[in-house]
Amino acid sequence: MDLKIIDEYKPSDVERKFIEQSRHQVETSDINQSRIISEFIFGKKIEGVAEKMIISNEKHSQRILYLTMALVFVGVVQIIVQLIQIFNTIKATPC
Repeated sequence: MDLKIIDEYKPSDVERKFIEQSRHQVETSDINQSRIISEFIFGKKIEGVAEKMIISNEKHSQRILYLTMALVFVGVVQIIVQLIQIFNTIKATPC
């Protein structure tokens, strides 16, 4: 069986050797190697999708961090404004 089908997935030497060795089974070597190749391609596609998801999650986490920091800043500003209003109310009230 020609192994050119897996070349686009850039198998390592170990992966390529494993797939080639699957051909040396006594019975149903074509089926065995086809199954191994299918599982290899599936694994490589899952690996690519997982990498994209990790990058996406990192970007999302960074945005959430910025938004959280902005909310904390707004909360601190509101506390300061409330304290100033309370101080001004106390100062304006005659004793």
